[in-house]
Amino acid sequence: MKKFAKLFALLASVAVVTACGSKESTPPTAPGEASPNLSQKTVSETGKSTFTGKVERVWEDGFILSTPSRKITVDSWDICGDNTEKKVSVGERLTVTGVFENREFDAFSITNTNQQNICR
Repeated sequence: MKKFAKLFALLASVAVVTACGSKESTPPTAPGEASPNLSQKTVSETGKSTFTGKVERVWEDGFILSTPSRKITVDSWDICGDNTEKKVSVGERLTVTGVFENREFDAFSITNTNQQNICR
């Protein structure tokens, strides 16, 4: 029975690697957006990405971050609540870390050029 469990675990891990492809992946792009340049961001094995760019537009729970290769809609509600407009300004250069979910980038952290956390 233990042999079958080990075999099953091995097959499952092979299936996951095959389905996921390589460890580096690119997030989905919206229609009309350029595919992201890996030199402009980092991608970890858990799917977390980091982008640096300039803020183009801000609203209560998010903002548009313009990077050299694309524009990203950042959902900052988890860390800023409805106070993003009080913490983030148009024209500000920020670095965001998070994951893509349904064409939005859910931010886990937002830092300014002085490496200070925004919101939390």
